[in-house]
Amino acid sequence: MKLVSWIFPISLIMLSVQACADTITVTAISATGLYRNSAEDRDNFGGDNWIEIDNATEHALVKWDLSRIPQGSKVISARIELYGFVSDDHVPHRVLGYLVTHDWVQGTGVNIGRYPWSGLPRNGASWDTYDGFDAHPYDTWQTPGGDCESQPTASGETSSGRKLYMGEPDGPLELNAMQIVRTWMETNCPNFGILLKCTYARFKFESSGAKAPRLVVDYIPR
Repeated sequence: MKLVSWIFPISLIMLSVQACADTITVTAISATGLYRNSAEDRDNFGGDNWIEIDNATEHALVKWDLSRIPQGSKVISARIELYGFVSDDHVPHRVLGYLVTHDWVQGTGVNIGRYPWSGLPRNGASWDTYDGFDAHPYDTWQTPGGDCESQPTASGETSSGRKLYMGEPDGPLELNAMQIVRTWMETNCPNFGILLKCTYARFKFESSGAKAPRLVVDYIPR
């Protein structure tokens, strides 16, 4: 009986916290792919509608505006939603998000659709630079492929067999992003967005339009 008397008040507290929380869904304000090869190290793909990521030569940069969340709010949950598909459905694909440590420019470059598949114009972030190489050739990352924290602070995993488009009926791939959003909201860490990698084969997702990357945050206002 004593155990029940403790559990009941705790459950009421949890329900009360959830009832006081607000939810906000924000769509990415910037997103671009960073690709490493002899033809694309300095090219920009900020105007493309899709981004492909792997663990070694294809990364993504994504940023959201969280200014609508009152300063000092307590973040109780957060998730990133990516709509896309995998190239191989035999094993789960794990997508990791890392805090970006330098600001960057999305740019408007696009894949020209033929070899060498270059992203033109070169007016935004690339594998080598955080700004457009043509106008800012010396604005280079300290680490090619994007400056970020060494350890991931957001993660999500596909289920085996999710090779087809992740829209209907599967829904998006979700990454638990509570730690990364708390870092932005509850410390002095600037919000330069996240860098995304995929630890098995490749994951391709929509980067603009109605199914651009979303960030859903539950928080208790200050």
